[in-house]
Amino acid sequence: MFIRISDPVTELQKELNDFLRIPSFQRKANFPLINIRGNKEELIVSAEIPGISPEKIDISIMKDVLFIEGERVKDEAPVVHLQECRWGKFKREIQLPFLVDQEKIVAKYDKGILSVHLERAPETKPKQIKVQF
Repeated sequence: MFIRISDPVTELQKELNDFLRIPSFQRKANFPLINIRGNKEELIVSAEIPGISPEKIDISIMKDVLFIEGERVKDEAPVVHLQECRWGKFKREIQLPFLVDQEKIVAKYDKGILSVHLERAPETKPKQIKVQF
């Protein structure tokens, strides 16, 4: 028969780690969460940014990098029982797979979702070359 004797310091450390553990989705994910979808001609970048006024969101582009910045203000409730939502300033830099036509960028904000529509710049579109024979 095997009797396991636990080390009290190790058990205490494990309990403390479990108590202080940040959920994995918060450790690994940046804020805001981003989705990018599209094809060779256009992209749509979506960001989950609930609780922020659209006027407080700054969007800019430099070459093939899209910047989304803003600040989510902390809720000043008298007693907070649980807080998983992040607050404070944020900035995301998204490397795009191609240059975009900066004159045709459209950003919309609806129900906490920011959608940025990006059309590929004409000079970067692939051109089909016919072989002569």
